[in-house]
Amino acid sequence: MKHFKQIITLFTVLAILLTSTITGNAASPKLSKKKKTITVGKTFTLKVKNIKRDFKWVTSNNNVAKLVSVNAKKNSVKIKGINPGKATITAKIGKKKLKCKVTVKANKQTNTVKKQPTAETSVTPTEAKIIKEYTVIPITLKGSKYSAVISEILNDYAQKGWTFQTMSIDSINNAYLVFVRDKIVED
Repeated sequence: MKHFKQIITLFTVLAILLTSTITGNAASPKLSKKKKTITVGKTFTLKVKNIKRDFKWVTSNNNVAKLVSVNAKKNSVKIKGINPGKATITAKIGKKKLKCKVTVKANKQTNTVKKQPTAETSVTPTEAKIIKEYTVIPITLKGSKYSAVISEILNDYAQKGWTFQTMSIDSINNAYLVFVRDKIVED
């Protein structure tokens, strides 16, 4: 009986020590990045570390940086650069807000070409740059006619000189068609 009381006392002391050690070392939540610069069309993943409770992701400017997908198991969100500019991605945890400042820059795909003279230009060739211009068309995938709508959009933009690049789906009902075209810019 004496050994039984000693064993119970030992287990009680160990339980108290382990509990105080676990609760005393809890780190506060923080983001994997506080600043990030990306180019239009590129994505990156932002993660909340040291958290075990629910929280919400928010973007300050959906036209610059869009929340593409959320992975609740990994406490992360995938963010895509839509247009050049600045946005803040916020993880709201109760009253606490963790922020990451995102800067989206235009793509730097440029080629230098000699502009050929036409009736509207001078006889001397000038330097010009070809840049990639992007546009994103949001569509809703409701009903059975969305394939006809997508086909109509593809044809319409093809006639305007745009080339279809990709389609991104961010939820069951929302998708984005991305088109690209070359644009000549004079120096």
